[in-house]
Amino acid sequence: MDSCINPTRCCYFVPLRVGAIIITILWFIGSLALTINSIIIIAKQENCTNCEHNDRGYYIVNLIFHVIIFLITIFGMMALYYKENAIFLMTYSILCWTIVVCEILYILFTITLFAGTNGSYIKFCEFNEDIGHDCEHVYKIFYVQWIVIYGFGLLISIHFATVIGAYAKKVRIEEENRQGNSVI
Repeated sequence: MDSCINPTRCCYFVPLRVGAIIITILWFIGSLALTINSIIIIAKQENCTNCEHNDRGYYIVNLIFHVIIFLITIFGMMALYYKENAIFLMTYSILCWTIVVCEILYILFTITLFAGTNGSYIKFCEFNEDIGHDCEHVYKIFYVQWIVIYGFGLLISIHFATVIGAYAKKVRIEEENRQGNSVI
């Protein structure tokens, strides 16, 4: 029986090991892409002398979060490669929850920053009159969309961390059974 707390499959149909590998690859690719993106944007803003909006601080924080996730996924790849070692997988499982915490902090940081910069967005929108929208209304819709997207992404990450934890637990139980120890 599959449950949200103790899944026996990833996304209700993929075996745990395959799901853990896919999840790790997705996190790896996503964090690598966002790390490179942050580096490029920081470098462009470094050379920009007359930029109207300088979001360098935001992208430095973005870079830090995604480098942490990138390093965790590299460890996760090693842990999944040495699948017989339950300690590596249990450590990776704990680190996956670190990814979830990083995402929560990143979401709160981004939403707070976005809420605090609404004045500059609305001024930019009103300056570009060819947009043809009520700028404050567009800003509110955009803000709600970001919250929904971030919330959905967070739910997916929580599921991913739960799947990796279930896989690590399964391997630990199998390892204990091989050693003849009783399962607690």
